[in-house]
Amino acid sequence: MDWIFLADDWSTIETQGRVMAQSVDNLCWWLAALFGLIGGLRIYNKWQLHSHHRFHVDAEIALWLLGCIFFIIAHVVTWVLFPA
Repeated sequence: MDWIFLADDWSTIETQGRVMAQSVDNLCWWLAALFGLIGGLRIYNKWQLHSHHRFHVDAEIALWLLGCIFFIIAHVVTWVLFPA
């Protein structure tokens, strides 16, 4: 596979960009799902242990949620830059 900067014409660059965008899109969805599952299990575990630091559990919920939202925003930005 040729590197993007060695491509002969614009259509080759565009095609390679779309293929890479599809890969980044799939990666974003998988990472968001993985972060959601791991975060959910960690928070569930802390709640079951009756953690006395309620603020820390709430902050952790927010951080895991924002991590998933970041990957979803990365997905949207990828498709805006390289539409299908």
